[in-house]
Amino acid sequence: MNVKSDLDAFTSSTRRRIWITKGSRFNAARRLNNKFQFSLSSISILSVYGIAIPFIQNIVNNPQCQKVNDIYNAISVILSVFTLVISLLEGAKNYQLRAEKLHSNAVELSTLNRELDYLIVSKSEEADFIQEIGNISARYEKLIKECSENHEPEDYTLFRVQNRREFDISQFTQLYIRIKLICFDYWLYAFVLGIPRIV
Repeated sequence: MNVKSDLDAFTSSTRRRIWITKGSRFNAARRLNNKFQFSLSSISILSVYGIAIPFIQNIVNNPQCQKVNDIYNAISVILSVFTLVISLLEGAKNYQLRAEKLHSNAVELSTLNRELDYLIVSKSEEADFIQEIGNISARYEKLIKECSENHEPEDYTLFRVQNRREFDISQFTQLYIRIKLICFDYWLYAFVLGIPRIV
């Protein structure tokens, strides 16, 4: 009875670990792809602003507004430098490559999860079930080690929110966490796109 109970607990634990890691890594891949798109859009729009300002100055060239022209010249230079810095910082983060690695790993974990589900349904009463569960667990550990990228705590937090009933999370907490994660991930892009318009 004890052996059966321990085996059930181990099987359940292995299944849960694979499920959580798979979901968190899919979230991480999605987040990184979104950040790449936002990064690309932000840099493009900043470049447009930087190019547009001198053209607008030439069209609305008024000798009496020299101070305003000087301010816009300064803004144009600052925007150009800001665009260069953002491009270098964002480019170094390799969002697309990291997202691809995490997505690929999550797909492999998903396949492993389905294998485990099939094993539980079809072979749970057979003698070699313990060994096969051990093999699945070992393959899980191997897949984790093979992936050079790891998901962030925020990806796991989002996974918990997405499955709030499993983790006993209220709707209010779910909404609060989602808003917090959006602000945490995308504040820079909102700032980059918002400030030039205000100026």
